[in-house]
Amino acid sequence: VIGGLFEEIVFHGFIFHQLEKIINGKYAVIISFIITGLIFGLYHIQLGIAGALNAFLAGIGYHSLFLMFKRNLWYSIFCHAFFDTIAITLLYIGYF
Repeated sequence: VIGGLFEEIVFHGFIFHQLEKIINGKYAVIISFIITGLIFGLYHIQLGIAGALNAFLAGIGYHSLFLMFKRNLWYSIFCHAFFDTIAITLLYIGYF
Protein backbone atom coordinates (compact mmCIF):
# COMPACT_ATOMS: atom_id res chain seq x y z
CA VAL A 1 0.00 0.00 0.00
CA ILE A 2 2.78 2.44 0.89
CA GLY A 3 4.75 1.62 -2.27
CA GLY A 4 1.75 2.38 -4.47
CA LEU A 5 1.06 5.61 -2.61
CA PHE A 6 4.67 6.73 -3.02
CA GLU A 7 4.83 5.74 -6.69
CA GLU A 8 1.62 7.54 -7.59
CA ILE A 9 2.67 10.73 -5.86
CA VAL A 10 6.16 10.69 -7.37
CA PHE A 11 5.41 9.51 -10.90
CA HIS A 12 1.88 10.59 -11.72
CA GLY A 13 1.80 13.57 -9.43
CA PHE A 14 5.28 15.10 -9.49
CA ILE A 15 7.21 13.80 -12.54
CA PHE A 16 4.24 14.11 -14.91
CA HIS A 17 3.55 17.66 -13.74
CA GLN A 18 7.21 18.67 -14.10
CA LEU A 19 7.44 17.17 -17.60
CA GLU A 20 4.30 19.06 -18.60
CA LYS A 21 5.92 22.32 -17.50
CA ILE A 22 9.20 21.53 -19.28
CA ILE A 23 7.66 20.36 -22.57
CA ASN A 24 4.95 23.03 -22.70
CA GLY A 25 2.94 23.11 -25.89
CA LYS A 26 0.07 21.53 -27.75
CA TYR A 27 1.20 17.94 -27.12
CA ALA A 28 2.66 18.42 -23.64
CA VAL A 29 0.10 16.19 -21.93
CA ILE A 30 0.48 13.32 -24.42
CA ILE A 31 4.28 13.44 -24.49
CA SER A 32 4.50 13.75 -20.71
CA PHE A 33 2.02 10.88 -20.35
CA ILE A 34 4.15 8.57 -22.52
CA ILE A 35 7.47 9.56 -20.92
CA THR A 36 6.04 9.12 -17.42
CA GLY A 37 4.73 5.67 -18.38
CA LEU A 38 8.13 4.65 -19.72
CA ILE A 39 9.92 5.90 -16.60
CA PHE A 40 7.38 4.08 -14.43
CA GLY A 41 7.97 0.85 -16.36
CA LEU A 42 11.76 1.21 -16.17
CA TYR A 43 11.50 1.84 -12.43
CA HIS A 44 10.14 -1.73 -12.19
CA ILE A 45 12.87 -3.33 -14.36
CA GLN A 46 14.03 -5.39 -11.34
CA LEU A 47 10.90 -7.49 -12.00
CA GLY A 48 12.27 -8.45 -15.42
CA ILE A 49 11.09 -7.42 -18.86
CA ALA A 50 7.60 -8.87 -18.33
CA GLY A 51 7.30 -7.09 -14.97
CA ALA A 52 8.45 -3.79 -16.44
CA LEU A 53 5.97 -4.13 -19.30
CA ASN A 54 3.21 -4.99 -16.81
CA ALA A 55 4.15 -1.93 -14.73
CA PHE A 56 4.15 0.24 -17.86
CA LEU A 57 0.66 -0.91 -18.82
CA ALA A 58 -0.67 -0.67 -15.26
CA GLY A 59 0.92 2.78 -14.94
CA ILE A 60 -0.83 3.89 -18.12
CA GLY A 61 -4.09 2.69 -16.57
CA TYR A 62 -3.47 4.48 -13.26
CA HIS A 63 -2.42 7.62 -15.05
CA SER A 64 -5.52 7.50 -17.26
CA LEU A 65 -7.67 7.42 -14.14
CA PHE A 66 -5.74 10.41 -12.81
CA LEU A 67 -6.46 12.40 -15.96
CA MET A 68 -10.04 11.13 -16.38
CA PHE A 69 -11.01 12.25 -12.88
CA LYS A 70 -9.74 15.84 -13.26
CA ARG A 71 -6.24 15.07 -11.94
CA ASN A 72 -7.47 13.63 -8.67
CA LEU A 73 -4.61 11.38 -7.54
CA TRP A 74 -6.74 9.41 -5.07
CA TYR A 75 -8.34 7.29 -7.80
CA SER A 76 -5.00 6.08 -9.11
CA ILE A 77 -3.65 5.60 -5.57
CA PHE A 78 -6.62 3.42 -4.65
CA CYS A 79 -6.39 1.31 -7.82
CA HIS A 80 -2.63 0.87 -7.46
CA ALA A 81 -3.02 -0.23 -3.83
CA PHE A 82 -5.82 -2.62 -4.83
CA PHE A 83 -3.68 -4.15 -7.60
CA ASP A 84 -0.69 -4.53 -5.26
CA THR A 85 -2.88 -6.13 -2.59
CA ILE A 86 -4.17 -8.71 -5.06
CA ALA A 87 -0.64 -9.44 -6.33
CA ILE A 88 0.77 -9.87 -2.81
CA THR A 89 -2.15 -12.09 -1.80
CA LEU A 90 -1.60 -14.32 -4.84
CA LEU A 91 2.11 -14.55 -4.04
CA TYR A 92 1.36 -15.38 -0.40
CA ILE A 93 -1.03 -18.23 -1.25
CA GLY A 94 1.52 -19.66 -3.68
CA TYR A 95 -0.25 -18.89 -6.94
CA PHE A 96 2.96 -17.61 -8.53
